[in-house]
Parts: sequence; structure tokens; C-alpha cells
Amino acid sequence: MTSKILNKENFFSYPTTVKAITEGRTRIEHLGRDLVDVIATAEDAAVITGERIIPYSKRMKEGYRHAQNFLKRGEEVYIPVPARQEEALRLQVGPGRRRLRAFEGVKPDERKCGYVWRSMRDGVRRKVHLVDCIEGAKIFAFSHQTGISDSVLAVKKYTHVGNVQEAGGAYDCRAPSRSRDLQFSFVLHSVPLLGTKEQHYVWTNLHSSGHGGGVVGKNLDTRCGSKQYDKLTFRSVVGEHVFCPHEIAAYLEISRKAGKDGQGKIMLQPFALPTPATVEFYKRCRNQVLLREIKRGPLGKERKTHRPLNEAELEVLLWRFTARQGYVDSWYASESRHGQRLRDYHWN
Repeated sequence: MTSKILNKENFFSYPTTVKAITEGRTRIEHLGRDLVDVIATAEDAAVITGERIIPYSKRMKEGYRHAQNFLKRGEEVYIPVPARQEEALRLQVGPGRRRLRAFEGVKPDERKCGYVWRSMRDGVRRKVHLVDCIEGAKIFAFSHQTGISDSVLAVKKYTHVGNVQEAGGAYDCRAPSRSRDLQFSFVLHSVPLLGTKEQHYVWTNLHSSGHGGGVVGKNLDTRCGSKQYDKLTFRSVVGEHVFCPHEIAAYLEISRKAGKDGQGKIMLQPFALPTPATVEFYKRCRNQVLLREIKRGPLGKERKTHRPLNEAELEVLLWRFTARQGYVDSWYASESRHGQRLRDYHWN
């Protein structure tokens, strides 16, 4: 394992300039072909596209002017959950199978902004972006590839309390920042306990506390950027818990430990786990694609500009890739099927 892979800045950074994306690469001008196909088969070439990836908003009667607005108000994929606990206990259908059915219903021309389900306990929506599933898996992988103590995921369970099977476990979690030399601390609640029948409704109430805050000083800001930005921008009138990459990474670490302690049993997984093919596609979208835009100056003069894709555009392309590949080939991570564990993928 090379030192470059273990370096946090190199591991998590993506190119931000035209030169960084195009230098040393041949260029492919995207014209008529499906953009997902072009990117998936681009190998090491840079892809230049003028396609409007973010859709037109019927409700606002205009395009989404900001990526975060689309990520909050775009079309979502709904994961159905039982209406009552008794139904969940009878059916014993976990989030993976429910997610499979919902994802398989997405069509290649649809532009989705994430998937959601509603808690059977408090009725509040839970929302997950596919980009964050990948970034969370990447944090999980980095934690197991690095030898640096403050970059390792740490989870401590609190499950020896009354009514824990019905309420779920609480886990004190620490997850490394991707850009700074610090760790985020938070608690995951309603974690489904492996082997309990109640897990089939407990998982719907999964949420965290303590992650949206932090310490802000003259030279210090320990707030999670994803959580803080989500709270302040384009706020929704309905309450929802949007999972960030740190929470997803912590849950993956809890799952790993539970599987080890449970002698190979698999913990219920609310988060989509990318296959190697999906990670490769995501890396190409991040590292090899430029969006061409027409900017109009104050005097009406037009000029062409190029930029990397933003998170909303990445999210849309991941859903289109999912529709192209199918759920199993895009979000069913399996060592026996792909010959690699999630934490051992080639992330760079």
C-alpha cells in the first residue's frame, strides 16, 4: 500500500480546474450519445459535455438554480415501509430488499436526487444521497487503510439498557474529517440489533444527535460542513433527517463489528453499498468530466466556460447509471461476487 493512498489530502481530493482534468488526456466531445454510456466507456479520456444534467423544475417553472436546491426538492425514490410494527414483524423484509425493488423501478431518463423512507416511530423522513453513500464508504475504507490513529473510525455501543430490542442500540461514534485533522463526534440512535425480530422496524428510525453542532473559534470550526450547509440552505417546511458521509461511515463500522461478533451474520443495511463498477464510474465523473456552460456578460456578450460536475449533477448521473446497470450490479457490494471487500476497493 503506497503512502499516497494513505495521505488524506490525496485520498479525498478531486480536481477543481479545467487543467487538472484535461492535462495529458485526449478529449471526447459529448454530442448525441447517452452521457452515462460515454463516461462509462471513456477509459482515461476527458469528457466535455454541454448537457443540462439538472432537470427543469415543474413546480418552480424554471431550472433549479442551485445544486443544493435540487438535492432538497428534486424527485426522490421512495422506499416503502410497513404501516405497523406487526406487519414488519410478519413480513421480515429488510431495507436491502425494499431498496432493490425501489431502485429497479427507476428509469434511465429519470433524474433523482436521493432516496427516502419514513420512520415508523416518529414519522419523520430519512433521506440519503447516493453521492454520500459513496463518500461514506470511502471514509470507511480510508479508516481501514490508514495507520493514523485520528483517522480511524471508532464506535462504542450502549446496548445494555432496558427495552433496547424495541428501541434499538445507541452508539457513540467518532469519524475522521475528510479535509481537516480532526474527528467528528456524534451518537447514532435506533441502530437495529443483529438477530432480533424487532430490527425489521427499528432500522426505519435510525438517526443521529450531536453531529450538527460543534465548536467555532478564531482558528477552529469543528462543525460538519455537510450538516451545517444542509441546515442553512433552501430549508424544507417538512422535517427530515439527511444522513451525511460521516454517519454512513460510522454505521458501516458498526455493521463490520456486528458481523464479526455475530459469527458471519449480516446486519440490516439502510445505506446502498457501491460495487467496484459504481465506484469506477463515480471516479470518472469526478476526475474526467467537464460541463460546458454559456455565460452572458453584463453587455449581453456570451462566452463559454467549463467546470467540474457539482454534487447534484453527480447524484443525477449515479441514478442514471443505476438504471443502466441494475441494482445488483451497481449497489450490491459483495466480496464473493466482486472479489473485493468494500474497504479494499481502488478509491483513487
